[in-house]
Amino acid sequence: MKKMLLLVISLMTANAIFSQIRYTDINPDSVFNIKVSGTYSEDSAVYLDMDGDTQNDFYFKYQYISGIAGVTWKLQMHCSDPSNKAYWKSTSTSNGNHYIKGLKVGDSISENVLFGADRDPLLGDHISDNIIGSGNTYIGVKFVSGINVYYGWMLVSATYSGGLSGDITIKSYAYNSTPNEKLDAGDTCIKTASTTKLSDCDSVAWNGTTYYTSGTYTYKTTNAVGCDSIATLVFTKNASLKKMNITACDSFELNSTVYYTTGVYNQVLSKANAFGCDSTINLNLTIKKTTYNNITTAACDSFKLNGTTYFSTGNYTQMLTNAEGCDSIINLNLTINTPTASSMIATACDTFELNGIKYVNTGNYTQTIKNTAGCDSIISLNLTINKSTFATIMTSACDSFKLNDSVYYQTGTYTQKTTNSKGCDSIIILHLTINHPSTNIINASACDSYILNGTTYTSSGTYTQTLTNIHGCDSIITLMLTIQTVNTNVVQNHNTLAAVATGLNYRWLDCSNNYSFISGATFASFTPTVNGDYAVEITDGACKDTSVCHAVTLLGIEDNFANNVSVYPNPTNGDVLLSLGTTYTDVNISVSNVLGELVTKDSYTAAKEVFVNINAAPGIYFITVNTPQHSTRVKVIKQ
Repeated sequence: MKKMLLLVISLMTANAIFSQIRYTDINPDSVFNIKVSGTYSEDSAVYLDMDGDTQNDFYFKYQYISGIAGVTWKLQMHCSDPSNKAYWKSTSTSNGNHYIKGLKVGDSISENVLFGADRDPLLGDHISDNIIGSGNTYIGVKFVSGINVYYGWMLVSATYSGGLSGDITIKSYAYNSTPNEKLDAGDTCIKTASTTKLSDCDSVAWNGTTYYTSGTYTYKTTNAVGCDSIATLVFTKNASLKKMNITACDSFELNSTVYYTTGVYNQVLSKANAFGCDSTINLNLTIKKTTYNNITTAACDSFKLNGTTYFSTGNYTQMLTNAEGCDSIINLNLTINTPTASSMIATACDTFELNGIKYVNTGNYTQTIKNTAGCDSIISLNLTINKSTFATIMTSACDSFKLNDSVYYQTGTYTQKTTNSKGCDSIIILHLTINHPSTNIINASACDSYILNGTTYTSSGTYTQTLTNIHGCDSIITLMLTIQTVNTNVVQNHNTLAAVATGLNYRWLDCSNNYSFISGATFASFTPTVNGDYAVEITDGACKDTSVCHAVTLLGIEDNFANNVSVYPNPTNGDVLLSLGTTYTDVNISVSNVLGELVTKDSYTAAKEVFVNINAAPGIYFITVNTPQHSTRVKVIKQ
């Protein structure tokens, strides 16, 4: 069981009861050292009785724990009664405790603030100093005495000494002696206030001061219990003052007095208002003047002035309002003159000019100029404009070009001028380019086939193509072509394959192994050591070609699969008929180019004849046929 050391506050205090506030000032300040004798102990505490009923309401204690988790400490404020509470923060610590909320002077303490349920809120601990080390801090409290609830504050200062002790200083405390009534942190007494309402015609004397103007005034003094006493005077001055801002034309009359000039005037009417006091009129007067204007003028047909139209010579008067809101009188001396009219019919090429104005289109026009009287002279013009015609021709021709019986043989810009059907100029500007045919001789050699401008040639010879050159004229190409072919025929004598062509470069290929090269097989003949399908790649100068695949069966059974496979037509424009000679099952057919790139691939459960579409650019392609027992490759030329 813990040993508790009771430290009784027995200090010199100044205790005064000011109206509803019970205030206790602990003077001089005393520092209480709350300490423990060892780890996990609470050996001493400081108790506080807020209302002097000999029942301790709160006490402060220090706890120190040293263990496996390290050193922990906390300085707590304990509420002796479960109903007693301290103003705390809403957030809790890691062990479920809450920190006390430090207040400043003027902060409200009432039922509307957060008095938490924790009976042991913390001034600070090893996690957060909170208000420890913050100097003088107000703590808001709620405590129960008998059946009543009271609100109060205490001013404390707390420090952590380190190790086994902490210090707490209680400097003063107070509470509102009226149950359930609020107070503010730092309140020591209750202020008083009063309001007095007075009225007079001129002035009023109040608390030694005379007031001449209506308004609200305050007087501050000290009441019988030493707190502020604020008195408020609401003074109404019954003498009336009326301010008038008047603008008038020429003169203004007020209460039988007539004013002719701008100025500020005062009239005092004795005891004239509802309270029997003087009524003063302050008149701020602006006098504006009537304006006069004489106009002498002449006009044609009519004259309009300020919305009124006059058609006859004469003298007229208008009365308007000027910019200052007064009369504006206008005397008009008017002379009315009349206009003249004439007509004209004209025909011209391209343009027609009349009185400095040029017309370019057929139509009816009206010109208004001034006659000798200064009025309009109206001319009606019925005009026909015939147009010169212009044409620009930009063209090119081969060798020569004919235009309107003129033949041109050279590039250039030419102008022809004639007369059109309206009797006006017809001008043609010809921008002419004369081009000429071109010829070209090509000497070429190729392997198997040669493609020129989309035409494929498979045999040697001299060929002519007539095209259109970049200028649109004939472009004649003479092709002198030599087609080189490689003889890829192979004869088979039992298990030995031999190329018919001699003295060339040879590479024997394994058709069943993706046409891979057979190491060391570089002679004109080749004798396989295992059953399979074989072909030979023959290089003759710049040309290279591969034979069809030949089956070799070491048991002596002859395989004529490669000899039976054929394609038609070859060369082709795209589609060929592939014939296998007889029906085979599980047939795989692929098309690749000379680079070995796959163009298309198809599989058939059973096939004897198949249409193969080579959907690619003109060139040389290889059709490879594979069955479970056979393989061969056929070369096709696409034009």
